[in-house]
Amino acid sequence: MWFLMLCGIYGDLGNQEANIAVAIMVLRNSLVAWYKTFHRTHPNETLTEITDLTRKMTGTRADKKLKTKGAETWGIVLFLLDELEKFGARLGPEASRLHRAGQALVDMMVIWRTTIGEFPNTSGCARSIPTSCIWHLWPLTTSTKAIMFPSTISCSICCRRLDILGTQANMHVGWMRV
Repeated sequence: MWFLMLCGIYGDLGNQEANIAVAIMVLRNSLVAWYKTFHRTHPNETLTEITDLTRKMTGTRADKKLKTKGAETWGIVLFLLDELEKFGARLGPEASRLHRAGQALVDMMVIWRTTIGEFPNTSGCARSIPTSCIWHLWPLTTSTKAIMFPSTISCSICCRRLDILGTQANMHVGWMRV
């Protein structure tokens, strides 16, 4: 989110603080419109929405964050991917890298969500698909401190423990945040 807020795509008022304030307002309005479009195009999917996007939720330039609850974060991830796709060509290789990283995260979560009940308790093969997503995600995110993953190691441990977690693997990935 901070990449989009700082890149100037939402306006340049000549002052960084004013640019951030405008970016938050534009993101909030775009997010509301995106939620409506998402619900129209995905009528069978439930998505938890945030009711507002404020400066308090996004932190400061020196202390970048995104304070949302777990289920709200998923919608924000999907929205930010759409924003990166929409503006990516104008924002250069960093936007492309962030989009690829976000897509790898979404791919991993989709696999976990759609295979509930299908992960056998002892199959090393079941680990290979989510692990391949992680190995695709890892090099795309390690050079960016702005991406707030608690640890790529935590993600790797989660995949290694799929044989222990069995069909509950999706319940153990709530630590992922953007």
